[in-house]
Amino acid sequence: MRRSLVLAALALASIAAPAGAQEPADTVVFLHSLAGTPALWSAQIDALPAGVVGVAPAWPVGAGAPPATIEAIAAGVAADLAAGGVSTYVLAGHSAGGSVALALAAANPEAVRGLFLVNTPGDLREIPADFLRGFVASLREGDYEASLRAYWEALLTGSAEGTAAPVLEAALAAPPEIVPGVLDALLAFDPMAALAAYGGPVRILTGPDNEASFSLHVLDPTLDATFVPDVSHYVQLDRPDVVSAALRDFLADLNGGE
Repeated sequence: MRRSLVLAALALASIAAPAGAQEPADTVVFLHSLAGTPALWSAQIDALPAGVVGVAPAWPVGAGAPPATIEAIAAGVAADLAAGGVSTYVLAGHSAGGSVALALAAANPEAVRGLFLVNTPGDLREIPADFLRGFVASLREGDYEASLRAYWEALLTGSAEGTAAPVLEAALAAPPEIVPGVLDALLAFDPMAALAAYGGPVRILTGPDNEASFSLHVLDPTLDATFVPDVSHYVQLDRPDVVSAALRDFLADLNGGE
């Protein structure tokens, strides 16, 4: 029997399975994007196969400024999962949530059965220094809300009806120290080293805004990557059917095609 769970700051809330229900065949941990919420994965959690548990932690964990590195953010998520009794799982990460998933898998390869990455950034250390750093500076020194809204509206280019409202609402509600702090961490993160340290199964979905020279699947063409056309950065909201089906296929492959 499938259960959906949400973890936030060491508190585990769950829809309990009925008495006598079998243990789940898999647990999938869904990591949302920067300044997102677990609800942005709701369509995929609802579409999980019978017997699979969906866990959606909110990150970064705790109040105040985020940790200085993606690895430290991932360690907070891993501690939350352990506190909630979640020990072995598949990680599904969107955007910066995919970067956190990579760091978590690199540090805990024995716990992670597979990585399912949706529009996860590549090696941002390779982009021009004034691009994202200029945005980070505008958040800290300029009109925070105007800068944030303009950047997120660009991410939403090509989005389907109904995608923009929950995304913008979540981004504008995030504490103002979160976005620049996590972006600083992303600009120092080495995703290819994390992939190499993990060494397990990986499946990637990308959209039109993730086809740069520093994208994961471009840096390593051997990665199992599928391009999804006509979407914004929020692929799982624009094409929930495509992302849900791809995740189910990945889970089936991890279980020997079952």
